[in-house]
Order: sequence, then structure tokens, then C-alpha cells
Amino acid sequence: MTEEFKELRVLKRTRKSPKDGDIFVMEPKENLFYFGKVINAHVESKNPFFSGWYLVYLYNIPSGTKEIPSSLDPNHLLIPPMVINKQGWLKGYFETIGSEGVTEEEKSIDYGFWDFTREKFYSLSGEVLKNNPKIFTGYGLISYGGIGRCIHRLLSGQPHNL
Repeated sequence: MTEEFKELRVLKRTRKSPKDGDIFVMEPKENLFYFGKVINAHVESKNPFFSGWYLVYLYNIPSGTKEIPSSLDPNHLLIPPMVINKQGWLKGYFETIGSEGVTEEEKSIDYGFWDFTREKFYSLSGEVLKNNPKIFTGYGLISYGGIGRCIHRLLSGQPHNL
């Protein structure tokens, strides 16, 4: 028997594929929303786990409504940039509420992914980074469940452990 997932509330299921610039919401608790944005809707990478998936930014902008904030600042991310699959939209945990272009500032964020085995930082495209990025995480893949658990840890004052 599987345990029911309760870290994010179901909003609206869709089979429509996310596109660059799509803004979506997640609801970890009733009337508490967090926003995300699809930065790259079709990742191309030497890393086979990233290819074809979605690079998203999750913003540390809690809100009581689904209204898109006036500014989604890429310098105020909830967690480092992550790569996800479409399951959050298919199961209704992510609801796309609008779209706006991906800005140059969003494209120029200094982030990377730490490979624990090789002990090197890698870019989204799978290239070794020459310099340590300002923002990084290990591996770089996350599921809607991982996002939900991460938000709940942060809400309870615990580290997100990414």
C-alpha cells in the first residue's frame, strides 16, 4: 500500500506541456501559494537525465492568492534551479497561471550542479564549469514530491537538504 502524497494540494490537472516562460503555482497549504517559472522547456544536455525535461526556478514569494507577483526576482529563489519532469502538471500539483518571457537576468543566473562522484561542477548542458557557481545543488533533478517536501521543511524552519 502506498502512502498518499499530501505535501502539495491538487490544483488543476493538465496534459498540456509547459513552455518557456510559463508561470505556475503550487499550494503546500490551503491559501498559501508559491510560484515557479519554466526557464527552459526542452533541456538539451550531455546528461541523459536532464534531456527533454524542464529547468524551473521556484521563487521565495509566498502569497495568499494565485495572482502573479509584479516581480519574480531570480535573486530570491526558494531553492537552486532544478530540472523536473511533467508529472507535477499531469497530477495537478502545478497549475500554469500565465506566461511571460524569460528575461536576460533569468538566463544569466550563475548556477550549476555538483557531481559528488567526479567532484566537479557541471552546467545544465553537461559541461564542466571552470569556476564554482554562486548557486548550486547536487544532482539537479527533483520531483513534485521533492518540491513539496522541501517547501514543508522550509515552512517548519528546517533546512531543505538539497
